[in-house]
Amino acid sequence: MTPQRRATEDDVKAIFCYRGAGFSLDETADYTGLTRHTVSYQLRKLRYSAEDGGISEVLRSLELVDNSELIKMELNF
Repeated sequence: MTPQRRATEDDVKAIFCYRGAGFSLDETADYTGLTRHTVSYQLRKLRYSAEDGGISEVLRSLELVDNSELIKMELNF
């Protein structure tokens, strides 16, 4: 059994991107080198963050989108 490691900030960004692109949980785990359980746990945390603060807050916290772009997006809604 492969020892389980903690997800880094870069891992969480990759998980978010792979799942957003439609990769399965198993594929995401394979690409990141994390266990399926760790990927599932991180996705659950991301979902709770999105439910609490909105998807823009998740994007901001992961630094995947420039703040000025988020402001433009939010103004359009």
